[in-house]
Amino acid sequence: MKSGRTPTAEAFGRTSCSRKSSSTTAVHSGFRSARRLPKAFLATAYDRISSGNTVLLAVVCFGITGLGSLSATVPPEAPGPLVGTVVYADAPSGPGAAPVPIQAPLPPEVAFQSEALAPEDGVMPPEVSSLPAATHRYIDKSVSYFLGEGRTWVQRSIDRSQPYRDFIRQRLEAKGMPPELFWLAAVESGFSPGNLSRVGAAGLWQFMKNSVDGYGMRVTPYVDERRDFWKSTDGALQKLQDNYSRLGDWYLALAAYNAGRGRIEGILRRAHGERDYWKLLDRGLLPKETAAYVPQLIALAHISAHWDEYGFTADWEPSPEWDRVHIDRMVDLRLLAQAAEVPVDELMAANRELIYHLTPVLPGGYELKVKPEWSDPLRQALDDPSLKLIQYYLYSVRKGDTLSEIAQWYGVSAAMIERDNPGLRPSLLKIGQNLVIAALKDVGPYKGSARG
Repeated sequence: MKSGRTPTAEAFGRTSCSRKSSSTTAVHSGFRSARRLPKAFLATAYDRISSGNTVLLAVVCFGITGLGSLSATVPPEAPGPLVGTVVYADAPSGPGAAPVPIQAPLPPEVAFQSEALAPEDGVMPPEVSSLPAATHRYIDKSVSYFLGEGRTWVQRSIDRSQPYRDFIRQRLEAKGMPPELFWLAAVESGFSPGNLSRVGAAGLWQFMKNSVDGYGMRVTPYVDERRDFWKSTDGALQKLQDNYSRLGDWYLALAAYNAGRGRIEGILRRAHGERDYWKLLDRGLLPKETAAYVPQLIALAHISAHWDEYGFTADWEPSPEWDRVHIDRMVDLRLLAQAAEVPVDELMAANRELIYHLTPVLPGGYELKVKPEWSDPLRQALDDPSLKLIQYYLYSVRKGDTLSEIAQWYGVSAAMIERDNPGLRPSLLKIGQNLVIAALKDVGPYKGSARG
C-alpha cells in the first residue's frame, strides 16, 4: 500500500548494519480487573533485559478488561543496552574504525497462549503470534524521527486512533495475529479513514481501487468502502494473513502489503534462498519505501509502550463499541439523524465511505455503522412509514433539456432519475414535465443548456 505519510528510507540512509538476534521469550499474563480500570492501547514493549543472548519480548495487551502484568526470570548479569541499540562485539576503536556486528541465529516465530482472559467453561483463548524481536539501525532512526521531527504526527495519529483502536485490537486478537500490526494503520494513514495518498490509495489501510477485489469492499460513484473502517480493517487483516500464508514470515507479509506480494516474491527468487527481511534490507534488495516500512511499525509499537516516558498524551477512555444497521434503500443521513435524535456529525464521521450524505442502493443492502445506543432509535425511524427520509428537487423540463445534462447538474445518474420517475422516457422528455431528483448535492436550479 502506498501512503507517503511517514518518513521514507531516504531519511535513514543505506549503510550495512546487523541486528542482534537471540532466543525470544514471550510473556503475556493478565487478569480480569475491576471495571474502574480503563481500556487502553495495544502496546508492544521491546525491552532488552540483559546482555548476552536473552531478549524479553513483552507483548503487553493493555486492557482487554484491564491492565496486564509481566513476569520473567532473567539472568542476574548487568542490564544490556537500551531498546533499539545495535550491539557490536569487539568493536574496534579509533577514527574510521568500522564495528564488527555480532552474528547470531534468527529468533524463531513466537507463538504463545494469550492469558489476557482466563479460560471460561474450559474454553481457552486463541493463540496469539507476535513478531520476532529485532534491533536494527532503521528502527533506531525511526524512533529518533518519531520522537523529534515526527512527534506532532505521532500525537495526531494517537488522537485519531481513539474511535477505532479497540475495534482493531479485538479483530487482531480474534484472528490470533500479532498485536503490533495495530500500528500498520498509523504507518499507512495516520489512522485517518478519509486519507487519500498521492497515488490514489484510500482509507485507514490505504487500499488501491484495483486491490479491493476479494476483500469485501466496493467502490461506486456513491460509496468508497476503502474508507469504511469496519470493512477495510477486515480486508487488511485478511490480506496480511494471505501474505503470511504464502510467504511464511510476518515481516515479509508486511513488506508484501506495501510493495505487493508479486514484487516481494520476485525479490526472494533473486535473493538465492535468503528470506530474512533484515538481511534483504541490508543487501539493498528491498524498494526504498518498503525498507523503511517495517522499522516504522516496530518503532511506533515500542513508543506506544512508553507514552509517558516519551512525553506523549493519550486518551485512555475506552473506544466506542460499534454496531451496524441494515438499510436497503436510499436514505438521507441528515434526515435520519434528525428523526432518531442522534448527532448527525458523528453519524457521518462513522460512515466516511459515503460520497454524499445518502446511503447507496447496493445488492445486499448497506450496513450503516452506529454506536449501540443509536441502533434502536435509528431502526425505529427507518421502520416508520410516515417518515420520508430523503429530499428531492422538483424540476420542470424546459425546451432543449436532456436527461443526461439534468443528471449531470444535480450530481446523479440518469438511471437514478428514471428509477425515481416511473414511466419516464428519456428520449421523449416533454416541456413542463415534472421530474423528482434525489438531492445528492446542494445546487441551485438547473438553468438549462438552451433556451428558445
